[in-house]
Amino acid sequence: MNDTRTSIFIVTKDKYPPFRVDITELYLRYLSRDYRLTFVMRRDEDSRPQPQPNANVDYLLPPAHTGGRMSRFLSGFRLHIAGIKRILRDRPDIIQCRDTMFLALVYSLVALLIRRPFVYWMSFPMELGNLHRAKIYFSRRAPWKGLLQLGYGCLGFVSLYLIVLRLARHIFVQSDQMKKDVAALGIDETKITAVPMGINLDRFNPDTIPASTDPIYGNRQSVFYSGTLDPSRTMEVPSAGVARFIARHRDMIFVIAGRATPAERDVVRRAMRQHGVEDHLVLLDHMPLEDMLSHVKHASVCLAPYPVYSRMLRSATPTKLVEYLAMGKRTVANAHPDQVFLLDHTGLGVVTDFTAEGFEAGLQRAFEAGEPSPEDISKAKHWLENNRSYRVLSGLVTDAYRAHCTGAR
Repeated sequence: MNDTRTSIFIVTKDKYPPFRVDITELYLRYLSRDYRLTFVMRRDEDSRPQPQPNANVDYLLPPAHTGGRMSRFLSGFRLHIAGIKRILRDRPDIIQCRDTMFLALVYSLVALLIRRPFVYWMSFPMELGNLHRAKIYFSRRAPWKGLLQLGYGCLGFVSLYLIVLRLARHIFVQSDQMKKDVAALGIDETKITAVPMGINLDRFNPDTIPASTDPIYGNRQSVFYSGTLDPSRTMEVPSAGVARFIARHRDMIFVIAGRATPAERDVVRRAMRQHGVEDHLVLLDHMPLEDMLSHVKHASVCLAPYPVYSRMLRSATPTKLVEYLAMGKRTVANAHPDQVFLLDHTGLGVVTDFTAEGFEAGLQRAFEAGEPSPEDISKAKHWLENNRSYRVLSGLVTDAYRAHCTGAR
């Protein structure tokens, strides 16, 4: 019996095995129930758990490689030649690219050739990332690297906004702010759907996760942050705010969990040292999700800093805040379009400005407010279930496919 479900051929910048929840939850868990999915991915050299076997999901991957940069380039080239051959052979119903500025140009033309709808998924404005890195290289007196990133970003902008997005039958973006930004650059707003980062509430359930018993805590209260210390996040600012607060409340520690370079960690240490509280800083490495959530469960207050100094960052939907809220935690977050929206609707946090003084004042307000009540936590989880769960978001994506792509040739 022939499978009549719509087939989607997806070329993504993400590597195999996938780990981002807008692939593992949205596509592999939910959309694979109604669609036949083929992913074209490069392999990741890091070991990660393999996805669960799924009869409706296929992967087109390069062979495992041990060579240098040229070997990887040739492997990627052969991968996409194989991908185009697969499209010409199987004629999938929808061809989709995700965060691939230049490959999207090739695949959009292939879709045009075989008269299939082309979809672009923009989880991040990649061209702005290149331009941001160019500024960093120029500031570090590395002009050739800066020029390379500048050229890549400018050409990516031309590829995306002058060709790819105009050819696309539909475009998925990560936030309402990103939708406005893309439309402002001349793209038809009626063919753009905002799909924010969501959450699997079964995994982020404070009722099933025990609080950490790590001896670092003792009887002290804690401020907890999980995530990157990348320079683009300017973590010296919120760290200084936490340090100022701890300097007035010595029975407290600042716990940070996540991968970071020694230089990135030194930025936080300096901020704490300037206020005489470096010994109240605990830096933990990346850890399994269950372990990280046990630290969230133990935390007195969580911290969700996300700068808004550029369009690149303003258009994101930060993932950590929604995770803290699902765990029922009082959270201090700076004013950012999506963070303000989340806190307005869940009521579990404090909004502040992105300054050391702002974070200090926000922490003061959060500790004065105390632990959220069970009723407040229940209301917040109900809102998250109906607005940010991948069960609901998968319906949003399905509706967009049906309205703009299914059956269209």
